[in-house]
Parts: sequence; C-alpha cells; structure tokens
Amino acid sequence: MSYLGSIGVVTGAASGMGEIIASRMAKQGMQVAALDVDESKLKDLSRKYNNIRTFLCDVANYEQVKKTIQEIESSLGEIDSLVHAAAIMPAKPILKTLPKETMQLMEVNYGGTVNLTHSIIPKMLQKNSGQAVFFGSIAGNVLNTGLAPYSSTKSAVNTYIEILQQEVKDSEVHIMLVEPNAVDTPLIDQALGKDGPKNIKESKKTGRLADPLKIVKSIENGLERKKTILYPNFEAKILALTRRFFPKLLWSVILKSNK
Repeated sequence: MSYLGSIGVVTGAASGMGEIIASRMAKQGMQVAALDVDESKLKDLSRKYNNIRTFLCDVANYEQVKKTIQEIESSLGEIDSLVHAAAIMPAKPILKTLPKETMQLMEVNYGGTVNLTHSIIPKMLQKNSGQAVFFGSIAGNVLNTGLAPYSSTKSAVNTYIEILQQEVKDSEVHIMLVEPNAVDTPLIDQALGKDGPKNIKESKKTGRLADPLKIVKSIENGLERKKTILYPNFEAKILALTRRFFPKLLWSVILKSNK
C-alpha cells in the first residue's frame, strides 16, 4: 500500500490533487482528516466517504494549524501519513504584484509548509515512524516570467524540505518532496488571468498540462520506492535537467513562448 498506517492528513483536500489523494486514502481504508478553507467543497467530499472527516483550516495560520492537528489527534489518533498539497497560484509580473500579495503567497505556500512541518513531524520522529509528502514544484527551479511570487515560494519549499530530509535521515520517517510541472487542476486556473504567463494558458488550451491522476499515481509509486525527491513525469525531469545544464537555452524558449 502506498499510504502508511491508518490515520492520514491531507491539506488542500477540497480540490485538485489533494482531493484525489484524500479519496484514495479513504478507499485504502484509512481514517482521513481533510483540511481546506473551502467549506462547501469539504462538505461534498465528506458526503462521499464515511471515513473522511473535514476540518476548516488556514495553513498560513500556525495557531490554527496546531489546534487542528491536536483536534485530529484527539479524535482520530496519531497521524501516520501527511500530504501537504495546499497552495495558491495567482500570476502577474513582479511590478504588477503588490508587496502584500507576494507576501500572502509566501505565507500560504512556504509558511504553510513550515507550519505543518512543526505541527506533525516532531511527533513522527518521537515514535520513529511516519510518512510525509510535501508539494514543491518544478516552478521553483524552472523559472517563468509572470510567475515570480509563486516560483519564489516553491523555491523556498524545495530548499526547506530537502534540508529537512537530511536533518532527519537517520530516522524511520519518510519525507518525500514532489516537484511536478504544471498540472491541470483548479490551482493552475489561478494563473490564467490576463497577466498570467502565455505559455501556461496555451498549455491549458491545447491539453498539454499534466493529468492530476497520473501525477498522484506517480506519487504513490514514489512512496512505495521510498523516493526522497520525485519528478513525477518525463516533462518535469527534462525541465529540471535543462535548467541545470542549459539555463540560457531554457530562458530563450520560455521568453519566446510568452511573446
């Protein structure tokens, strides 16, 4: 089985890959705590499965996260698996993005990662058992005009989790960082406004965005293989390699595709 244990926590569970993962955990027979800020969609999810409990939680708020995790532990038991998928992705050029908008992105995407890490990982280390998946992004390494605030948050997440992995490597806690390319979920729709990158809009229009279910299945395969950093499909791997060895070429392609 891909997901460890009997108690799972999924953030961003009301839509996209978070919803898919919460559903697949439930079908595996786990008790699932589904966290999100969208109350209506959480209710829809809980109606489908009697082993999914929903919790309204803003991952950017540490006290709220800590309180929610304590409530989950009291009602369901010790957490065995965490999948942190919650994020936001508004897209505009740097100088069209207000500083407070950029900082909100940082608070949700990076701050949420920090808050979940401090609320759950220490207890996994105490029992020397557990599994945690954190969604970074290829966008944290493969950069794109019009996406600077989001990419900056994912660069921070990628760095933070990779270092965390090294700091806990002598334990039996498995932490996996997932770095997908653009996936066809409601998250990507936030980047499709008039100021969003043209190449993302074109990928959406032509059906070239990654299939969320295929990405989830790749994540499950990565968990079974105890991967630490997962590029979940061929395109993500190629983009990462191109960024590393041919950064000027990659920039030329990206700039051309955004004209």
